[in-house]
Amino acid sequence: MEKKRNGLRLVQSRQSSEHCAARRFCLAGSVDKASLQALEAEIKSRGPYQQGERIYRQGDSFRVIFMIQSGTVKTEINTRDGRAQVSGFHLQGELLGVETIGGGRHPCDAVALERTWCCAVPVERFLKVCNACGELQKELLLRLGQRIRDDEYGWMLNRNERAEVRLVSFLYDLYQRMNLRHGESSGRMRLPMHKEDIANYLGLAPESLSRTFRRLQNEGVVINHGRTVELLDIEAAAAIASR
Repeated sequence: MEKKRNGLRLVQSRQSSEHCAARRFCLAGSVDKASLQALEAEIKSRGPYQQGERIYRQGDSFRVIFMIQSGTVKTEINTRDGRAQVSGFHLQGELLGVETIGGGRHPCDAVALERTWCCAVPVERFLKVCNACGELQKELLLRLGQRIRDDEYGWMLNRNERAEVRLVSFLYDLYQRMNLRHGESSGRMRLPMHKEDIANYLGLAPESLSRTFRRLQNEGVVINHGRTVELLDIEAAAAIASR
């Protein structure tokens, strides 16, 4: 029976990952059986969050770590001058809220970009399970390290690179992450986020993003179909992204 509590829909108190579509690339698919059983004992499934609904808000107390079962989420920071700055996009199987570990309150909003379901684990219990399960602790550290590298690279990219490099690097990263989930190697992707969010994330005006898409399409790098984009030369995109 679905219940609604404090604005969050609690679907079941114990969530088996055996048949979860996200298992291949979430924490559950990367740890030994003992760690998995300990983690599953603490999981609650929350959703569905509809497009535009907030999973947590900037300033909320840090109580839960989320893993995205399905859907896509953006994180954004409300700046002092009232603007919303997009800080990241998070796909199925990825952790959500880990940037708050070591802090008491969330530094950003987490907003569903489409119908989204999450696994939720109280942070104190999650860290307790990590301390007891070496494999889970190792996997968490690997993912935290990857998150730090991605954030640092994204910051340098947005400060120092031309608009074309920013956009191709973003699209290639998204292609890699989506290819992992869906096995689609053609380079054609449905964008779960609006172009305005991409522009915001890349530090571009929406008009600049549109011009950049047109230049890349004229150069035969991408085809822009609105909410669907196709990378025509994946090897060239990889070379640009690795500069």
